[in-house]
Amino acid sequence: MELGRAIFLAPYLFFLLLLSA
Repeated sequence: MELGRAIFLAPYLFFLLLLSA
């Protein structure tokens, strides 16, 4: 997995987690 992609997706996945909470 590319590090740049991980850094980009991490905040996005966290945002989805907040929406689903």
